[in-house]
Amino acid sequence: MHLPNLTPVIVFSAAVVADHMNTITQCPVFGACDSQGAWYTDYDVHDINANEGCRNPYIPEMANICMDWGRRRGHFNFNNQGKRCIVERGNIYAASNVVLGVWLEVPCTWRLPDDVGFNETQPSVNGSQLPVNGTQLRFNGTELPVNGTHV
Repeated sequence: MHLPNLTPVIVFSAAVVADHMNTITQCPVFGACDSQGAWYTDYDVHDINANEGCRNPYIPEMANICMDWGRRRGHFNFNNQGKRCIVERGNIYAASNVVLGVWLEVPCTWRLPDDVGFNETQPSVNGSQLPVNGTQLRFNGTELPVNGTHV
């Protein structure tokens, strides 16, 4: 499976060492949204079905991935490793029905109440916390607004 031709390359100005994912979500006027992603490891980039729910991601050594879009979080397991977690840290609207998302690995805190483990003063977009360590989204060398505005 390959991402649509409009797939932008989102890069970070700060180095990201943990696994992470960039997503493209397309929502038609009628019907369900479709989310596809690019999963980045230290060794390669893989296409991934990023829709709601759990599945085999068909990424070498990754046993499963579960996406919870309502809470903008997910978890995944590689073989012989414990549960690892990701959250959406930013998103932008590339078109009226297309949203680009950036998902970064974070400590798993899901068994805690929803508000525990998050810094309430950290800026957010549509309820998703944004990185505060200087990470900036870029597309073809241009900084992108991370406030839900159209580009």
